[in-house]
Amino acid sequence: MASPTDLKGPMNNSTTTSSRLVTIETSDGVLLDGLLTEPPDARAAVLYLHGKGCNFYVGPGRFVPERSSLEDICHLSINMRCHDLGYTRPDVPAVDMPMTPGKDRPSPVAGGMWEVLADGHKDLGAAVRYLRDRGYERVFIAGHSSGGFYTADYCARDPDIAGRILLSPLTSNKTPLNIWFPTAEALDEAIAQARQLVASGDGHRLIPLPTWFYAISASSLLERSEEADDAWMKAVSGSKAPVLMIWGGGEGRSPSWAKFWGDLPVEDKKHYVVEGADHLYLGFEDEVTQVVDEFLQLH
Repeated sequence: MASPTDLKGPMNNSTTTSSRLVTIETSDGVLLDGLLTEPPDARAAVLYLHGKGCNFYVGPGRFVPERSSLEDICHLSINMRCHDLGYTRPDVPAVDMPMTPGKDRPSPVAGGMWEVLADGHKDLGAAVRYLRDRGYERVFIAGHSSGGFYTADYCARDPDIAGRILLSPLTSNKTPLNIWFPTAEALDEAIAQARQLVASGDGHRLIPLPTWFYAISASSLLERSEEADDAWMKAVSGSKAPVLMIWGGGEGRSPSWAKFWGDLPVEDKKHYVVEGADHLYLGFEDEVTQVVDEFLQLH
């Protein structure tokens, strides 16, 4: 585990809070970067997870620690291994550039285009262990967008999580499929191509897309297409930890989140709609932070 590096100045209102870049190693040897904001007498910690195409220094994982009025909460925002869309991994040597089909060699490239949904809990598990090793018995997880999907998945595996904060959570990784492939025939053709590539050992190969993401690996596309429709709801229902769910009133998925909320079989739950806000809560950062602070104070 790499040593933290101090950043200049406090990230929140406390003059004694330090912020440090940290690197955390997962159980399977992947190095995750993150930002740790830690008051001297913190009683609990919050782990922040980014959405697809994002990273630890954008969205709630950045602005909540900056704006929080709580001086007894530690904040850790991490890069999951699927951060951004594509990046060069610093922890894997570029021994094969370009990749040779059929050769079992590590790829120095990772990111959202190569996202493996089944690996998500490994990243969260490493970050939670890191916080618990620092003495935090009460760990909350706050996931934005796709991070909300991973939050639900992990918390169903860890009964000791103190609480869950779901910020405009992704409820299905199938959501983009109808955007990427406007007809059922086009989607079926892409899935068939993905199956052939995976079967031949070329699951890392990219399939072009006409819009957001712009390309996705064959194995990632196949995994998304095979996801159970009720996977997210089962995961959220699999934990008894308190839930705060926040979404923007200006988001197109607002009605579906309201329905999910009504159906959620969790006793300790609260929701908040940020009226007029978009998916990134631009211009509403203080309002979101206040709601998160109130939830943390109560728990």
